[in-house]
Formats: sequence, C-alpha cells, structure tokens
Amino acid sequence: MRDVCFVLVGQCGAQLGGAVFARTAALWTPPPQSSRRTSGGRGGSFGRPGRGQGGSGHEPPRGLKYHAVVVDTELKAVRSVMDATDPEALGVSVAMVARRGGGSGGNFALGYHGRASRRLDRSKQTTHWKSSAATRHAGPGGSGQESDEGSIHDRALEALRRVAERCVPLSFVLIHALAGGTGSGLGARLLERLRDEFPAHHMMTVTVAPFSDGESPMQSYNSVLCHRALQLHADAVLMYSNDGVVASARPPNHRKSADHYSRVSIEKCNELIAISTVGAIAPVVDVAGHNDGSRHARLWEVISAVAPSPSWKLLQAVSSEPLLAGEAAAANAMVTTATKTIAKLPVYDISQNRVRTIGAQVTVRGFTESAWYRDAPKLDRAVAKGIEAVDWNPFAVDTRWDTQQLGSGAVHTYPEVTVLVNRTDAAASVRDVLTRAEQMFAAGAYWHWYKQCGCEEQDMLEAFEQARCIVANYDAT
Repeated sequence: MRDVCFVLVGQCGAQLGGAVFARTAALWTPPPQSSRRTSGGRGGSFGRPGRGQGGSGHEPPRGLKYHAVVVDTELKAVRSVMDATDPEALGVSVAMVARRGGGSGGNFALGYHGRASRRLDRSKQTTHWKSSAATRHAGPGGSGQESDEGSIHDRALEALRRVAERCVPLSFVLIHALAGGTGSGLGARLLERLRDEFPAHHMMTVTVAPFSDGESPMQSYNSVLCHRALQLHADAVLMYSNDGVVASARPPNHRKSADHYSRVSIEKCNELIAISTVGAIAPVVDVAGHNDGSRHARLWEVISAVAPSPSWKLLQAVSSEPLLAGEAAAANAMVTTATKTIAKLPVYDISQNRVRTIGAQVTVRGFTESAWYRDAPKLDRAVAKGIEAVDWNPFAVDTRWDTQQLGSGAVHTYPEVTVLVNRTDAAASVRDVLTRAEQMFAAGAYWHWYKQCGCEEQDMLEAFEQARCIVANYDAT
C-alpha cells in the first residue's frame, strides 16, 4: 500500500475518514510543520519524526502517501467534519467535492442518478482543494476552486483522476454507509466509474450496514442495490454492522434497555471502526527491519490473503483491547491477546451452524522482537484453532507482524492484535435485507420514489438476483 486514495462518500464516509486519519496519527506521528518534507505537486507524504520531535518515533514505510477525496451532496456536512480534523497535519492531500444544499433524501436512486431531472442549479456545485503543502481551508467565498460544469459524479471522478495522475501505483479505499442515499447511491456510482476508469487498480470498500431495527424506511432497498455494485466492482468489502459496533462499544456489565443505543456516542463507534480498519490494512515494519513498504504493504496482498475468490468478498475485522504498560511484557501476552481477539468472533451463525473461515489475516503490532521469536509458533497454533478454517483452504491464515514499539503514557493503544477474516456467516446481513426488500417490493412500498429518480424495476430485480448469488456462494462453503 504505497499510495492510497480514500474516497469518503456521504456524511458517514467523511466522519469515518476523520477517525481513520486520527488513528493513522497514532501509528505515524509526523514532525512539526517546519521540518516536514512534502513530495511536490498537490500531494504530500507523511513526515518522519526524528529524535526529540515528539510522537511515537514510529516511521511510516518510505514513499507511503495517503490521499483523500471527500464527496457529499451537502457541503455543510463535509465542512463540519473536515473542520473537526486536520488532514493536512498528517500530510494527507484532500479534495472536497460537494454541493450546497440538497442531499439525497435517503434515496439510492437520487444519489446514483443525481438531480438532473429536477433542474439542479449548477452554480450551487463547488469543488474545493486542500493540500498538505498549504494550510488554507477552502470554503464558500474562500480559496477553493468553483466549477459550474458537470455533475457531482463527473467532478468527483475528475478529482480522483488528478490523484491517480501523480500516484503510481495507487489503490482506492471507498468508505461509505448503506442506509443513506448518498453513501449507497453515489458510492455505488463512483465505484462503478472508478472500475471503468482504472480497471487495473485495486479497490476495497469500508461499508457500514444500518441498524437492524431501522434507520430509514428505505434502507433495505438502498442496501440491496448497493450490494450489487459492491459485488461486481469491488475487490473486497470490509463490512461493519452498526449493531455489532454498538455492542462492542458498550461496557461488559451493560444491561440492554430501551435506550441502549443512546449510551454509545457516534464518535466512539467511529473510533472502533477506525482502529480495526487501520490495524488491518496499514503497512507494517517486520522483524527484518523492512521499512520500505515491501512486505505486506500493498493492498492487493491484504485482499489476496482474505478474499481468495471473487465469490467471497465480505470481510470482518476485530481488534484487541488496549493493553496497559505491564501487560505486554507478560509471558505469552501476544498469544493471549490474539486468543481474546479471535474470541470476539461468533462461533455459530443465526441458523446455529458452525461458522468456518475462508481466509484470515492476523496483524500483530508493538510486541518486542524477542516475544515474536519466542511465541510465534504458539501464535500460529492458537490462531489456527480459533478461526477453524474451511477444509479446502490449507493456507487460510496469513500472519504479519510489526515489532516497533508504539504508544506513550500510562495507557498504551499498542501492542495490539487485529484479525481480518472472511467467514461463512458474512452473508447473514445480506440475507436479512434481501428478505425485507423483497417483501417491500412485492407490496410496492416506496418504489414510486425510486422510479421518479430514474430506477427501473429491472434494476431492482437484478439487485435481488445478485444478493441471492452472494448468499448462495457463502452457504455453499
């Protein structure tokens, strides 16, 4: 993963993107502005903290650069999120593509097809560029570029082309949600156009599924239609369920009640998702001292380890709890931490069938080199026993390590263990939304809203068929 472009779609994508940037700062803290080096052009690279400059002292792989394109149909939502974070302090080149006012109304079709049929005033669309080399913030009336040509889809793709032209090689990570119209519809449209424009580039999505109790009356339609695009055009889909994230964020002694969702903040949920995501896909510095991104640093290696076939693309990620300063030095701490992390994964699916693992990648960070050489064989045995791989894949587990000491203060966020898995229960959420969407479609519920915005019945029927294929492929394992 030498050059990575994060495509943050919708309000959820922008919020999660800010959390990912903050989590990345915990891995690689850049030096002060005066000593940072940029790579020329609009993009920047992470600085390398030297002695006496503060931070964790952990150097990012040489040549690693992150870029972000934030796309939303509401400019206010994008600006509020970006104001709360500071991507340029991390050397992240950011382009904001948004439209003043509007939104997608929770409608996939409106996000996918746009507002052309509603005679959208093009003067309300604007594109803002923010570079790590400049500390200005572009906003209405500010120093951003304004454009009155083309739809938001075209302008977002143009922003992505600019990133791709100065980055070789480049991988894309699209972050979005399934419930909203912008995250599902606009996200699906951008993914399709990215695949057409860059067929050889690797593309992974971080997708957030809505609460099963319901966030929107049309979330089942949106989810099924978006899953079709994800299955056809993404190389891997890292899925998070709002129900699962909230459950993991609550304290162990919490009692479920009518207001159990309100006890967990959105910021906490975003933080948990960011911890697992960055832990799973960020490069490592191995025991041989490789710091050039050459070992397990490319996104395609992560994808090939956990998604060996295009039939199974739905991934899950879990990370260990923070360790205190003395816990990491205990005997077998690495093995114990990995075992506890794997134990967070369910053993049985909703049909009470035992869950099997198609592919898994275990990332160990922050433990000493001596601990790795001492406990690595025990770790392999513990992981193999915990994940219970399918019989036909004898190389289901891939382990990578990062021995640099990270964290500071009384409580460390490192060492940590992150487990990225592709399991047979991954299609449970797809099966659930498929059943609900089919029932709604048979009754004609809300479908006129989608027809008015450009969707046809054949689109929904094809989405149903693709969702059935996803479920059938996982059930066949």
